Amino acid sequence: MAIPKVMISSTCYDLKQIRENLEAFIRSLGYDPVRSDKGDIGYNITDTLKSDCFLAAQQCDILVGIIGGNFGSEASPDDSITMREMKTALEYKKQVYVFVDSSVLSEFRTYKINLTKKGERFAKEEMFYDSVNDTRIFDFINDMYAHESERVVIHEFQNSTDISDFLKKQWANLFQVYLDQKERDRQSGAYSKINDSATRLDALIQKFDNNLSNLSQGTTFLLENQGFGKYAGNPILGHLKKLLKTNITLLFKTPEQLIELMDLFGYSNVSNDEDGLYIFSETPSYGYKETTTQITFKNIFKEGKLIFPNPSAVMDDYIELNEYSNSMISSIDDDDLPF
Repeated sequence: MAIPKVMISSTCYDLKQIRENLEAFIRSLGYDPVRSDKGDIGYNITDTLKSDCFLAAQQCDILVGIIGGNFGSEASPDDSITMREMKTALEYKKQVYVFVDSSVLSEFRTYKINLTKKGERFAKEEMFYDSVNDTRIFDFINDMYAHESERVVIHEFQNSTDISDFLKKQWANLFQVYLDQKERDRQSGAYSKINDSATRLDALIQKFDNNLSNLSQGTTFLLENQGFGKYAGNPILGHLKKLLKTNITLLFKTPEQLIELMDLFGYSNVSNDEDGLYIFSETPSYGYKETTTQITFKNIFKEGKLIFPNPSAVMDDYIELNEYSNSMISSIDDDDLPF
């Protein structure tokens, strides 16, 4: 299991008790504290000691920086090693907590006022400060405030309890944010599934619309095992299905589609008039048949479209089936017989 590494960064020759208490607090939470003054950082003989400290700042998960009145060892003309560790962690997008001694922070405010009203020379060289040994500490604090909107949290302290109490709340908040994010991810995943389902539903609706469009153009009229809602429930279609003794779902909208449909079932259009009468007769087949079936459609179209009558209407008023007896007529003479 991965354990968060928490680097404690401060000047080495002061703040020792603060570091000790903070290390114990971090261990009590099950995290791994990293301290350069206790040998927790692996030193590489090919690099300087300060370079190894900066590498540790890159590799930690959280950095806790403590700013007191001592500048410490220089890393550059502007920064101490401790300051550079904090800046390195910030550059590598680590969560950084900076704790500033309350007396130092109080004089920092005085320094800022003098810097603004009296100028840099007066604030740095002519003013005397009781809590710090170098005004570059104030410049660093000012730089950290400039990054406060990023991943830097700045808080003042008087003792180690102030630091541990503040970190308890902050890390509990991080855990809550993590749980909230997991819930949002879960909801996002559920939304994604819903969105996918909606997309597939849109595709099915589009396919259905295309089918209806094809039907309106007279390309297909026999659609097995497909439901078409209210339109497929037209009682005229249901009644015709019974008369034709078929299990196939029938579908037509226009007179032209009706003629094509009836032809598929072996019925020829023998008559239709402007009064809305359409008569179909069963196409004769080879061999003798006792009856001929005739189906008559009456007033089933309005403005060229199939009507939708009341389900309680008498269907015989719209579709009528009649059967007529046939007589065998022979036109063959005896002289034509081959024997």
